[in-house]
Amino acid sequence: MRKTPSRDLAYEGEVDTVYLGSWPRQTFERFGGFDETLVRNQDDEHNLRIHKGGGRIWQSASIRSTYFPRASKVDVFRQYRQYGYWKPFVMKKHGQAAALRHLIPGLFVGTLMLLALLTLVGSLSVGYMPPSAFRTVVIWLSLLSAGGLLALAVAYGVAVYAISFSIARQQGRDLFKHLPDVIAAYHFGYGLGSLRGWWDAIVRGRPDPAFGRLTRP
Repeated sequence: MRKTPSRDLAYEGEVDTVYLGSWPRQTFERFGGFDETLVRNQDDEHNLRIHKGGGRIWQSASIRSTYFPRASKVDVFRQYRQYGYWKPFVMKKHGQAAALRHLIPGLFVGTLMLLALLTLVGSLSVGYMPPSAFRTVVIWLSLLSAGGLLALAVAYGVAVYAISFSIARQQGRDLFKHLPDVIAAYHFGYGLGSLRGWWDAIVRGRPDPAFGRLTRP
């Protein structure tokens, strides 16, 4: 998948959104300020309004900034769960379809959960069924869901360890023992958060205040 320009540190040019942006006062006068009802993704939503209003956002590779990450991997998970949770509210506000990169974590996590549930329910129910054609179907469905779950988990694990090895080879071998956990925290946190976010945005129609708590100690 092609890297998003705003994620490329060496990229210089127009982007859809930018990290740690700064804006002249005239921008806020023209497009409005940040939507403070959104605990996360306020900058994304503001940049979306700028684009829809005919403005441009520019990324410069010459700008340098210092970022202090979360103190633990659990906090990283909570951080990305919030990112995933609030994205559907941005999409709902603007009536805009989510980009594929925003949907994949939720689809991945949702598929794992569905396969695990089918495997568990099928395995438990087979023991209470008398021999019949339906029981045979349930057994096969349980085996297929278990096989799919295993295949998806193994494929994901191989991909995570491969990218972790690639990054560690370039940035330092000591990172390798941490990278798989951090990458998984990104994906599962964002995926679980987005699933809950879509539910609250579409079904409940309002956000859960629990997803507004700070993820830094």
